[in-house]
Amino acid sequence: MRRLKVAVPGPLTGPRAAYGDMIRGAVAAFATAPDLEFQLVDDQADPAVAARVAAMVVQGGADVVIGHFNSDCARTAMPIYRSAGIPLLLPASTAAGLADGQGVFRLCADEVQQVHEIAIFLRETLGGRRLSVWSDGSAYAHRLRRVLEAATGRTLPDAPPSDDPEQGAGCVVVYLGAHVAVGQRLRQEGPIWSGIAVCCDDCAIDDFESQARAGTWICAPHLDYGQLLQEAVLISRRVLLLRTGRWDEVFDAHGEHRAATWRLRQIKKRD
Repeated sequence: MRRLKVAVPGPLTGPRAAYGDMIRGAVAAFATAPDLEFQLVDDQADPAVAARVAAMVVQGGADVVIGHFNSDCARTAMPIYRSAGIPLLLPASTAAGLADGQGVFRLCADEVQQVHEIAIFLRETLGGRRLSVWSDGSAYAHRLRRVLEAATGRTLPDAPPSDDPEQGAGCVVVYLGAHVAVGQRLRQEGPIWSGIAVCCDDCAIDDFESQARAGTWICAPHLDYGQLLQEAVLISRRVLLLRTGRWDEVFDAHGEHRAATWRLRQIKKRD
């Protein structure tokens, strides 16, 4: 029986290792599939490491790559997979312009659409409150902030200091960056902080949600990232192994998933 060799590069270790736990859990669902062979490789969410990992994946003879879970890592690795003719499916890399419809396909919607969904939510649900932004300083957060300010039509102030809850009262803070950094900021604010938190998609992971304060809003993909990884496996299996499907049945001409959307959901109070 021919087996489909699936490489899954992502942050198995390092500050974003919570995504590694999610990856392992999603792949474990295929443990009894006799026609699938998985190779989990650690890119540490570091583009320099991702380039080395991509070369290893190519040398290992992968049929398809599902990952990376960081846009900068994906952008670095894409040319390596493209040169080798290996399809790349992106479950969680949101930067605009990554998918091409030729060999790179994305399952989540991009970050421009994410920010516009957040802007609509801010206007229609949280309108009238003071609005500010907290950023972890990453390139990812910078991109999101630039699009958010364009969508709202104004330069947004920085969030109040975490040790000044009175300034936070009644305001909305949009948190942009990696979930580890956002979680640290929320812990600094503490339970008496009364502002409304709206967080970007990197926070749509159990490790963050289990610790964030109740009432926090998260912009999440239409399926969680583990489910999108699993969907990518099933699509690849149909197209590359079973020959019962085509990429264009799921993805548009630009390689974007036809059903991908964003949604705002709220963390509920824990018992």
